[in-house]
Amino acid sequence: SRIIGWHGETLNSIQHLAKSIIRQKGNLDRSPFLVLDVDGYRKSQEDKVRAIAEKKADFVRRTGSRVALAPMSPYFRRIVHLHVASTPELADLTTESSGQGDYRQVVLKLKDESKVRDGEELAPVIAEDEGDDDLGNLDI
Repeated sequence: SRIIGWHGETLNSIQHLAKSIIRQKGNLDRSPFLVLDVDGYRKSQEDKVRAIAEKKADFVRRTGSRVALAPMSPYFRRIVHLHVASTPELADLTTESSGQGDYRQVVLKLKDESKVRDGEELAPVIAEDEGDDDLGNLDI
């Protein structure tokens, strides 16, 4: 769709303008929380992020390693944090954010890291066997 644009860029721009107008007209100190969706595009992006988190959660359980997801926007990091915290099937995992600026990532890890095998590094790693975590186009 032309309104969505390439990787959601047009939709992101419209959303940014709408937030700016609401903030200015409403004399607000902060931008309001506003998410625009066209044709279910945002919802599909959110679903993709949740699915990636669940797939990586399986990897964390199998290996005991921490897994850093690809860098993503604050909006999508929040979705991952909330999804892991509120999904009973993921109750054995926890999340934390790592990095700075545009390179912040969500790190998935076991809540009980004593289950990590002796001698294994606890540093975040990206699961090389599962390459579907390219989230570069997820930017709200």
